[in-house]
Amino acid sequence: MSASWRPGLPPVHERKDNPFKHWKIGPDDWRNREKWDQYLEAAEEMLAETDVPESPWHLIAAKSKHYARMATTRIVAETLEKAVNGKKK
Repeated sequence: MSASWRPGLPPVHERKDNPFKHWKIGPDDWRNREKWDQYLEAAEEMLAETDVPESPWHLIAAKSKHYARMATTRIVAETLEKAVNGKKK
């Protein structure tokens, strides 16, 4: 699953300022945001080096839990259907 923090940054600041939600964010969250570009570069390299026809990566936007779950279910169902029918991607 892939989630972008940049569009989600305002809610992070809202969590920081909301006494009922500030426990959800800590120093690691801020440190990780500073290194986001490095994480993204490492993820892209890993995907490029490990994506193979027998075991492909599927990037799924995870901003919406409903969409992510539906997309994951669709990919799993399609993969199983191909395996049952003896087809390769």
